[in-house]
Amino acid sequence: MGDDPEFIMARTSNGGGAQPVTAEGFNERIKRLFSDKPNPERAPERRPSARQPRPAKPTTGA
Repeated sequence: MGDDPEFIMARTSNGGGAQPVTAEGFNERIKRLFSDKPNPERAPERRPSARQPRPAKPTTGA
């Protein structure tokens, strides 16, 4: 308990109304959100898979 900001945020009730967010606060939230995600720049290049030909439809001799 005490002065932990996340604990205070969790207990703060805003009654469902919107609250302003600073750019710094937004950026911090985004950094925390993506901190455990892998870096896409380091991902190996994916090659498209080869397309498989479709079998021919049977012809009807009508």
